[in-house]
Amino acid sequence: QAVRDELDIPSGKITSDDMKNLNYLGTDSGVVDSLEGLEYATSLNETYIADNNISDITPLRHLINLKYICLDGNNISDISPIKY
Repeated sequence: QAVRDELDIPSGKITSDDMKNLNYLGTDSGVVDSLEGLEYATSLNETYIADNNISDITPLRHLINLKYICLDGNNISDISPIKY
């Protein structure tokens, strides 16, 4: 829902081309279990997804424009996908 809100796409399919327009993503606590699909957000430069249920951050691996990441309070045990 956070992606839909940020992209102003209230319903229907969100395409990989739509995801390229995502620059910022912030969410409420406890609503996100997976980052799957964010690998297509190649323009993403800031994300705030604290206090959720995320354990795998692999989808962020190739997002080279990402300058600020807040993932506090999640279940992440391996940060190697975003080390560079």
